[in-house]
Amino acid sequence: MADKIIKQHDPLARKFLTDIDVAKEFLQIHLVPEILAKCDLDTLVIEPTSYIEDDLKLHCSDVVYKISLKNGSGHAYIYTLVEHQSNPDKLMPFRIVKYQMAIIQNHIDTYGASKPLPIVVPLVFYNGTRSPYPYSSNIGDLFDDKELYNTIGLGNFKLIDLTQMEVTEILKHGKVAVLEMLQKAVQVRDFKALIETIVDALKLGLEHGLKQSLADSGIYYLFGAREYEEIKPLVERIKQ
Repeated sequence: MADKIIKQHDPLARKFLTDIDVAKEFLQIHLVPEILAKCDLDTLVIEPTSYIEDDLKLHCSDVVYKISLKNGSGHAYIYTLVEHQSNPDKLMPFRIVKYQMAIIQNHIDTYGASKPLPIVVPLVFYNGTRSPYPYSSNIGDLFDDKELYNTIGLGNFKLIDLTQMEVTEILKHGKVAVLEMLQKAVQVRDFKALIETIVDALKLGLEHGLKQSLADSGIYYLFGAREYEEIKPLVERIKQ
């Protein structure tokens, strides 16, 4: 009986949500006011792509709306996932992130990477046997340390920009100074000016217990990245 209901539910949901007039009313009701205020619903089009994995297609369906933002500020996608399985999915926020990334990747493939990325607004339509929905819609609640997740988030990263890092700062980093100094030396124009600093970094690393094999690997790395005539004075200095 449940399978029969599921099979009927999918075409019913899609018939309604792919009707433009119904879709506009659906979004007017369920989009938060801040998002709705920026969307030009008159530009709404339905994307033909589904992002659901093959093994989940029996249990859910999706509809993707593409909408122009007002004032010509790009596009937004409204991703509507219709769940018609009996048991809710605790990992739903993780699934939603995957769908959002897939939609953005498809946008990049279509329009190129030079333009700003579009916002993807997810809506999940749930009608399971458990009520109310028992799990959080916040992906942060899936992590062991929510406070730490809130500090890091998804897609954010700390940039270690060696091009802006002063040599004096690098030499404070013990064994890591060798890696950072060698990486910096690969791109610098005036390699000769860095020779003494590279030697200082190697000495510092070995004093802090860096394995000799890692130091040797670093020198071999430079041989593959710079001209031999540039490396030769460094080798002579290391011998000294």
